Amino acid sequence: MKPLLILICVFVAGFGLYLYKHSHHRNLAADSEKLRATIQRIFQEAGKSPLSQNRLIKELKQRFHVNEKVALVLISRARREGIIKVEEGQVTLVEE
Repeated sequence: MKPLLILICVFVAGFGLYLYKHSHHRNLAADSEKLRATIQRIFQEAGKSPLSQNRLIKELKQRFHVNEKVALVLISRARREGIIKVEEGQVTLVEE
């Protein structure tokens, strides 16, 4: 009975962590103002435009504490929102 209880607790804890991580990543992609501000800050700190797509991915990974796949989703979201423009691996900030 005791090993079954431990197994159930481990399963519940793992499932809870999975749900937390999934909701955190979904909230990142939904918050376009935070994404816009972060990308603008990345360009300001770099002091140049355009940036390489690899550098933008690296910066998004560090700032949002996500993996490369989620960083690519964030870049895709920024493209659809009109925040950035990507051409031949070079990313430019779209001025409003």
